Amino acid sequence: MEVRENRLIEYEPLIPSVKELQDWGITFTIIFPYIMTIHQKAIEENIDLKTSASNLVHDIRENRRLGTLQSTIKHLEERVSALNELNTQKQVAVVTHMNLQMMGYSEKDIMELIEVVNGWNGGSSLGTLGMGQGNGHKKLDTKLIGCN
Repeated sequence: MEVRENRLIEYEPLIPSVKELQDWGITFTIIFPYIMTIHQKAIEENIDLKTSASNLVHDIRENRRLGTLQSTIKHLEERVSALNELNTQKQVAVVTHMNLQMMGYSEKDIMELIEVVNGWNGGSSLGTLGMGQGNGHKKLDTKLIGCN
């Protein structure tokens, strides 16, 4: 009886911690892998169990931060990709604009052409332009079809 009483006295300081773990729903089955990991880490790194537990918590936090950083990097890569696509479209537009100028189209002609194309695509335009249908833009219309 005295041996049993001495054991109870030895384990008595653990009772509040065990009660708290039970209240949180943490069983020995759940916590055992963590205890084994702490023990293994202590052996591998030749450190005490308290330092090992502290290091494990640090490693878990760092891993979480790394996951957050990887997610942020992925999001930023997607944004860069979208910006690159937009930049490519703008480059094509600039080259097309330069080619039209080299073909002899004026800025006014190019703006009219943009309005015509926007009209074909159902987009908004500054005015209603047709293809040589009495719209007063015969010069542009004849250039488009190759008649000077």
